[in-house]
Amino acid sequence: MAKKKAQKRKEKTVQKENLETKKEKVEQKEEKKKEENKKEKTDRNKQTKIAVIVMIVLIASVLMAHWIVQKSKTFRYEGIKFYKYKEDNTLFYKSELMNYTRFMAYHRIRVVPFTLVLKDDPRELKNIPVDGAILLDQQKDVVLSVSPELVKCNATHRTLMDYAWTLGNFGFNVSLATPEKEYAKENNLSFVTCINNSKGKNVILMFEGNETKIIQRGDCCGIEISNCEVQESFGRFILEFIINSVMNEEKS
Repeated sequence: MAKKKAQKRKEKTVQKENLETKKEKVEQKEEKKKEENKKEKTDRNKQTKIAVIVMIVLIASVLMAHWIVQKSKTFRYEGIKFYKYKEDNTLFYKSELMNYTRFMAYHRIRVVPFTLVLKDDPRELKNIPVDGAILLDQQKDVVLSVSPELVKCNATHRTLMDYAWTLGNFGFNVSLATPEKEYAKENNLSFVTCINNSKGKNVILMFEGNETKIIQRGDCCGIEISNCEVQESFGRFILEFIINSVMNEEKS
């Protein structure tokens, strides 16, 4: 009898120990699971932070690259802001000159916006020598006197249109002439030089020469053109005209 009771007590003790062991194992398992969950959560947080940092860096890089590209498209030349853009694979240089249109001879009361578009980089056009300040009398018309030798240049016709359109936007009446008397008779053009300017107009005399350069003397602006640089000389002339006539007028 005593042995049976002892055996039962022993069995109960073993059962109790087994239960406690199982309970301890369960608790350890749960604790381990908690630790794993905590570690997994920490890892996820780290991954999230890394992903956010990478995303921020990527966005900042894209924005910085965009800013650099946009910045490279704009520059200032003698106080004039230019914007570079492409059209049909041709690079243009554009400037909005609406702040300087008070100069316009026949529209002083109104502000008429004007957009200047050049096919050549203004900074490179500065290599063309200019002797004298390019000034045009606001009360006089403009005569473009073009020598026959320049007619063969591909850019001449288009550039003469640019002269007429641009100066017309600043209020000038523009007409075409030639400094060659015989050519003037044959083509029904006016014969105009800097010397025979009897009507007192602004004369822009364009002729072929050994070097592309611009010389301003009184009411006459002589533009010597080499290698058919008609377009380049126009860009240089119109920039100097805007800087000396338009912007200076705006400041005064």
